[in-house]
Amino acid sequence: MLRRLVFVFVLLFPASAWALQIDQTWSFSQRFQGTSDASGTILKTDSTVGYAADRYLNFYAGLPLYFSRPDRAVARGGSPEFLNGVGNLYLGVQTPVHSEVADYTSDIVVMAPTGSKTRGLNTGRVTFDWNNDLRHSFGPVTSYGDLGVGNTILDSFYFVRPFTSLGLVSHFEGGAVLGVGPMVDVGGSAYSVRATGTQRVISRVVDRPFVRGPGPGLGRSSRIFEVTPELRVPADFLNDHGFAAWVGVKPESNLSLQVGYGRSFRYDYDSVFFELGFRVGSLRR
Repeated sequence: MLRRLVFVFVLLFPASAWALQIDQTWSFSQRFQGTSDASGTILKTDSTVGYAADRYLNFYAGLPLYFSRPDRAVARGGSPEFLNGVGNLYLGVQTPVHSEVADYTSDIVVMAPTGSKTRGLNTGRVTFDWNNDLRHSFGPVTSYGDLGVGNTILDSFYFVRPFTSLGLVSHFEGGAVLGVGPMVDVGGSAYSVRATGTQRVISRVVDRPFVRGPGPGLGRSSRIFEVTPELRVPADFLNDHGFAAWVGVKPESNLSLQVGYGRSFRYDYDSVFFELGFRVGSLRR
């Protein structure tokens, strides 16, 4: 465990020393986030390099690493171990548009199948997501709404998912953030995911070739990702909705920490999450 923690800190902090050498056209960000729920604990560190071509066009690329530890009820033989692996290399383009009424950002990201499929980090296909973000600030409150479509379900800052998927999905999120001080804010949002057609679900908490039939505490509330490493399912199994609430602290302009609580009604569980991130340079958004 100590070696894993040392590895994570090596990813976080030496990279920041390198990032200090780049100018404002380029940016570097590092995020370390985690979610703990009834399926287990999943940690994720994500390194991203960005390039601002002009005020209306940003490019970025990155590569995540995952560290997942299934719950004892899910793990093989009841003995949970960390399942670590490299995620998918991704490339994205943002087109931000600012106005007095609202700020809009179109964000298209494409993921190459470079992740470990045996660890549930790769669908074996090129995947994409197109998200549209609209937000407006009035006083200390910033409200926002996101609407997107893709052929996989992405992680969010409040939910590192215990599975990945392949199949057409749409997603929506709406919420608001309230600044309660110079360094502190509180936020909340509601989300919905709707799938179309047959879906492939690939678990991040069940190791291959391990397959276990439903038993006490397993397969709860359509949590098929707790039972088998991979399965084709109807769209209804991926349809989900819930909410999240969090507190954020930003001691520096390029450093942030968020902790919060999330609820998934479809999968019938509660989760706690955190995200620690820093950025050097700035994409125009």
